[in-house]
Amino acid sequence: MKLPEQKMIVTGAIDFIEETPKGTIIYDFKTDTDVRPEKYQRQMELYALALSQATSKPVLATHLLYLRSLKTVITSVTGGVS
Repeated sequence: MKLPEQKMIVTGAIDFIEETPKGTIIYDFKTDTDVRPEKYQRQMELYALALSQATSKPVLATHLLYLRSLKTVITSVTGGVS
């Protein structure tokens, strides 16, 4: 993932992290009524980048868990972000 050259501050909190022998998986809970994973793509990419840099472990996937519709959207992180 390539970040823009400009400096910015981004705040957020990962809801749940699962550690596996091969790397980590990020879970983020959403209360939206519509399932629109593209709305959160950049957020999940930034979470994966930040977590991999903080832990030196690859992020294998991100999961958006939509609580109202009980749907899960899983995005594999190609090659793992590390």
